[in-house]
Amino acid sequence: MRKITMQTCSAFKCSDTLKIGNTYTNGKALYLHGNKIAEKRNDRIWITNAGWDTNTTNSRLNGLHGVRVYHEKGKLMFNGIEWNGDWIRVDTGEQESEDSLLNSIAMVAKMGEILCDNQKEKNDWKTRMLKAGLENKGLIMPDDWDLLSEDEKEKRLNGAIEALK
Repeated sequence: MRKITMQTCSAFKCSDTLKIGNTYTNGKALYLHGNKIAEKRNDRIWITNAGWDTNTTNSRLNGLHGVRVYHEKGKLMFNGIEWNGDWIRVDTGEQESEDSLLNSIAMVAKMGEILCDNQKEKNDWKTRMLKAGLENKGLIMPDDWDLLSEDEKEKRLNGAIEALK
């Protein structure tokens, strides 16, 4: 195992911050070339190859306890099971369903209708929840967002929420 892999994975495990070359950890996540490849969620480790099935990515992931990423007969494998590289929980092999994740984001955003008193508060809630849930997943707010009327914001936010279901 390469020294850079050992050091950065050790720092990640200990929740320390460390940057060596193209690999970085803030203690909560592990990044390679700016792509998040591992993160801690509720004291569990989740990994992904972030769409990069490379020797370097596999090497960094293999530096984590309980992770064995390799190829077998041309297929990407994780701890003995075929893997598509999407987020997977290390200790159970449970894969994150993109559909259920998007559905959950939509549900939490929609809660603004119940929890907030006026249209501005509802729109602000929905915006915050969509940004939080879809960070690094392609959500781009328009440059003129703050100039839109609350009615227009509501229309667009509700459209986005419906698209997630």
